[in-house]
Amino acid sequence: MSSTASLILTAARRTLVRSTALGAGILGFYLVYDLLVPATPDADIGMGLLAFLLLVVASGLWALLDGLTRSAWPSAVAWLLTSVVVAIGWQAGLALVYSDASMGFLEYLDDPGTIVFTACLVAVPALPAVAIGAVSRRASNPAPTPQS
Repeated sequence: MSSTASLILTAARRTLVRSTALGAGILGFYLVYDLLVPATPDADIGMGLLAFLLLVVASGLWALLDGLTRSAWPSAVAWLLTSVVVAIGWQAGLALVYSDASMGFLEYLDDPGTIVFTACLVAVPALPAVAIGAVSRRASNPAPTPQS
């Protein structure tokens, strides 16, 4: 198998795992939050901000672990793909739950600004974290120097 095909398969597998785990985490957050916090008729800005924070922290920490333990390029590609999959999945999930007569399912999905914003919530902490992890791994395990 060529190195390009191997990179693509590795990134696809990692993307699937990360997207599924982050999606399950988002769903779990919404379920737990709804159980613990009484519903109000007002917009719950705090819930959204907390969800964003948890997504940023989870992405950054997991990507740092990837950088420390895995190859940097496949990890970076996987996190870029994960950011897109999570963003589209989150928007589709919101569309499924909240679409009604005032705003239909397709109208929710027709919001590229929100999808880009959500993708950035994953990619912006993840990509530098992968790089930091990779540099840290190399610094702690320097290549042996040739003996003269």
